[in-house]
Amino acid sequence: MKFTWLTNRQEAENRSNALASIVLTALIAVVLSFPVYVFFYRFMPPMFMGDVRIDTYLTFIPVYVVVLYLALKIRPWLIYAILAGSCILLITGAVGVYGFRDLYEDYKIVVYNLREGLKATYFKKEGEESFINAERFREAIDYTNPTVREFAVNVAVKHFDAYSNTTYNRKTIQFFSIFKEIRTKWRYVFDPSENEFYAKASETIRLLKADDKFKGDCDDYSIFTAACIKAVGGRVRLVRTRIVTPEKTTGHVYPEVMIGNIKDLENINYLVHEVLFARENQGKPIYFCKDADGSVWLNFDYSDFYPGGPYVSRLRIATIEI
Repeated sequence: MKFTWLTNRQEAENRSNALASIVLTALIAVVLSFPVYVFFYRFMPPMFMGDVRIDTYLTFIPVYVVVLYLALKIRPWLIYAILAGSCILLITGAVGVYGFRDLYEDYKIVVYNLREGLKATYFKKEGEESFINAERFREAIDYTNPTVREFAVNVAVKHFDAYSNTTYNRKTIQFFSIFKEIRTKWRYVFDPSENEFYAKASETIRLLKADDKFKGDCDDYSIFTAACIKAVGGRVRLVRTRIVTPEKTTGHVYPEVMIGNIKDLENINYLVHEVLFARENQGKPIYFCKDADGSVWLNFDYSDFYPGGPYVSRLRIATIEI
């Protein structure tokens, strides 16, 4: 009887130890899976089931299953896989393709977005009005003018250039540099009374000579920003809206820049909040418009000192892409 009791006790302890080992291995597999998940998540297109993002789960679950299997069944191969992955990252990092530093930056981006997420902006669209004076705007956006092109190219690498050279968001970083230069130096000046004036982008650049400041109203700002973004290969559109208050109704125009899809927005979400515009942003939301085809357009208005600042109105009357 005593022998049977000891045997049963030993079997129970063995089962308990085996269960604890499985649980510990499963937890370790989570830790080991995350860097692999971060790497492959970059290549996963955004996918939705209704309003719920599922690309995160569709990436992590297969990675976790493979890592857990290796950890439970063939542990030596897991070690070999980790060593092989480390060697590959060392080599690719040395040749400037993708290394441990890039993996760490992607890790910070993924963790930030899992923690903070994105806040959608919902607009009220009013009819199918045409964009008033569209041709005058297009004529003023003279992005092929040599003066505009020279200014845009130089300013695109004036800010954040060290960071743009180490990220696959390079083009967006250059758009941010243009935004920072224009927004920081912009001073609002009214148009002549009873006369809507549209300054060409090349004319706005000449205003720098007086005091190193740009001047004009929302039309001039939108024209100039659109021209500079367009001059360095960006997609930009102008949005016409109205600001309604109890006292009066005011027309307004602002630029939006296409930065990719929702996955691309997640990448820059971290950059705007924590790296490039941390002082200007201070934890405030990023405002954007997502089209039916999934294209994401970031607000480049002068409503704040960071790209993706608040919209002055949720009303969208008409848009034109330049």
